[in-house]
Amino acid sequence: MFLIEDLINVSVMALNGIERGGDRPLKQSESSISEALKHTLDLLPLEEAEFIDKITEILNQQETKD
Repeated sequence: MFLIEDLINVSVMALNGIERGGDRPLKQSESSISEALKHTLDLLPLEEAEFIDKITEILNQQETKD
């Protein structure tokens, strides 16, 4: 999860640099930030979270039956 957090933090810092003008403007900075955030989304374990939610729901139903 630290990789995801690091990518987001870098993007935020880059965006803040764009707003202030920054010391060294990045070439195609908006595009670079967009790509970094897209990769970050790919790293999120969404399918696993859905699976865990379903298992939790099933276990909760079992507990109420007992």
